[in-house]
Amino acid sequence: MKFGVNLSSALPKPWAEGDEHRLIQDCVRTAVLADELGFDYMWVGEHHFLDQYHHVSAPETLVGAMATVTSRIRLAHGIMTLQPKMNHPVRAAERIALEDHLSHGRVDFGSGRGSGEKEWSGFGIDAADTKEAWDESLRAILAMWKTETFEWKGKHFQIPPCNVVPKPFQQPHPPLWLACTNPETQRLAGERGLGSIAFMYAGIEDVAERVRIYREGIANPKDRFSDSVNDCFAYFANCVVDADEARAKELYLESSEKQRAAFTTHAWTSITGTTLRPEVRQEIAAKRSSGVDWEDVLARGGSVVGTPARAIETLRGYADIGIDMTVFNVFPGVTGFDELERNLRVLAATVLPAFR
Repeated sequence: MKFGVNLSSALPKPWAEGDEHRLIQDCVRTAVLADELGFDYMWVGEHHFLDQYHHVSAPETLVGAMATVTSRIRLAHGIMTLQPKMNHPVRAAERIALEDHLSHGRVDFGSGRGSGEKEWSGFGIDAADTKEAWDESLRAILAMWKTETFEWKGKHFQIPPCNVVPKPFQQPHPPLWLACTNPETQRLAGERGLGSIAFMYAGIEDVAERVRIYREGIANPKDRFSDSVNDCFAYFANCVVDADEARAKELYLESSEKQRAAFTTHAWTSITGTTLRPEVRQEIAAKRSSGVDWEDVLARGGSVVGTPARAIETLRGYADIGIDMTVFNVFPGVTGFDELERNLRVLAATVLPAFR
């Protein structure tokens, strides 16, 4: 199993002077630390207008900065939003390729249609067009990287004959990923030959079903984007690990409550896309409405929490159901960088060696 770090640039209110600047600097520090500790991947997302959920709205700039201060860790977009009005395909192709050169071929290209109406509306994007526009954009980007004589006449954008430069360092292109929050998208990722960026599920039962759906898609290819298939299921999990389980519990519950309070207006608190039975969804929703329940967190296995021994047991369970990469969500703006560093160092020293 590979291991990654997913950088959430959440910054819950109230804000003090300097908080945003400190958060962005801590994002770069996190990449340096993860590289030093031997994590395989550093993931960076893109969001707009979600002022308590995410402050990295230009991830290509952050990834470029990370490329110059790290040497080994892979730098992954999780994700870049492929909507022509938000990220024109030409600009997306140029940015990813340039990052790939800056990092000497360490960039992974995760994409998706975006996160919802609040973000799309700010760019004048019609939600009904987002799936088609994502598909067309990604196909165009891959075509730009293959030829010096590129032209595109599509439904959502047109590009006259040109040569889009630079071309990526990795050949034929950086590994491709798709953000998957719904079961049908999980299947689509497999069918199209894309790695699955899988997160925000109710527990291990749900994740196992998502893995099954993804592998079924991989086994039944349809209209693939590329001959280079990225058969990899990456699961993004919240994580607090400490030798003292009582301390891990306290930290997890405290940070989860802060996140829940800040994110309740966003779609990620919903479990409408889950594969779980309706009665189980109702049970989880009831527990969520009354706060975070530690015993429920442990029972469902959707987070990597507790002692190193418990974390190892949880991760072995992930491996058993077919997860290829576990990505630990970190929240420097919620927990502070010192706590983030302590958590990653515990993982690197006591948990990751069990899987190396």
